[in-house]
Amino acid sequence: MPRYSGGAALLELLKRLPAGITELGCHPGAGADLETMYLHERVREVRTLCDPRVRATIQELGIQ
Repeated sequence: MPRYSGGAALLELLKRLPAGITELGCHPGAGADLETMYLHERVREVRTLCDPRVRATIQELGIQ
């Protein structure tokens, strides 16, 4: 669902993580040749993970 994905949604999730270990999963992919009903979501995940705000927030919060 687009409202739960994207840079802004990931930033909010990162800011609310509890202390300890958390594993986030996604399946990014690029290219129109992917044979999946999730083609558009995968492309959106690539954009989200490459968003410079995400990297900056991870560093700011000390997430490893």
